[in-house]
Amino acid sequence: MGIVAVSYMWSKDTSTATLSENNQKLTVTFQEAYQVVTTHDATYAQVYSAADPTTGVRIPYRAESFPGFNYVYAKSVTPVRVSPILWMVTCDYEGEMGQTPIDSPLNKPTQISWSDTATMEELDQDFDGGPLVNANGEPIKGIKTELVDDVLTLKRNFLTFSPYVRGMYRKAVNSDTFAEWPPGTAKVKQFDATNVTDDSLGVAYWQVTFKVQFRYPYNTTPAKAWYSRTLHQGFYERRTAATNPTRAIDLITKEPVVKPIMLAANGTRVTDPANAFFIEKKLYDSLPFNALGF
Repeated sequence: MGIVAVSYMWSKDTSTATLSENNQKLTVTFQEAYQVVTTHDATYAQVYSAADPTTGVRIPYRAESFPGFNYVYAKSVTPVRVSPILWMVTCDYEGEMGQTPIDSPLNKPTQISWSDTATMEELDQDFDGGPLVNANGEPIKGIKTELVDDVLTLKRNFLTFSPYVRGMYRKAVNSDTFAEWPPGTAKVKQFDATNVTDDSLGVAYWQVTFKVQFRYPYNTTPAKAWYSRTLHQGFYERRTAATNPTRAIDLITKEPVVKPIMLAANGTRVTDPANAFFIEKKLYDSLPFNALGF
């Protein structure tokens, strides 16, 4: 019981090279076939792993590379029983290539696409940078605006990928000019990698997607575009910049305030809304985006 002979069918060779994704992805396919002679009681399991006992010709393994094309892999094997002892086995290969059908996918140009994303954000100041307060200098809550950010998506193949480096960049903004945006305005939105591998030959690479969200520096500098910002206020104040904070007293009732008062950068009281001060806090690391190689 088992495999008697395996022979290659030269007449079944076919191949295609197809462009997709706006002509940015080149996919190459191959198809080949084998005749497998077995005993009458051979099983599918034996046919899938069939090898000629004399010549060594065998059915390709899963994810095995096509000869001469290290990055085109065996995707499917289809055995069809023609007679009690004869099978025809078709093997289909598929893989992504570079700029030509014989080029490595590692030489494929970066795929680039632009989009945008919109969120409703609560405001603490108006478009001109003034605080949102009423006639008595009290902060106004609940005013929102649609904040629209540009989003750049980059896709590229790499020989290696470091999850540790990914972790570093997931909490970072750009320290260099990236896609014509100045330092501090770009933040990593998505950083994904998918491994493409051949178990039999050890040939592998990574398909990496890098998505970046850009924020225009409204009423701040580009370096602080992703800083948090809030009106400086509290229940304590400094009588002068050199004194320690004490509980703020209502100027009319002479009792401790029940609502926060506006404060200057040095912690003293601000009575004129035009002089309101906003606290900006750094939330993310700063790393060179161009160093990633996209």
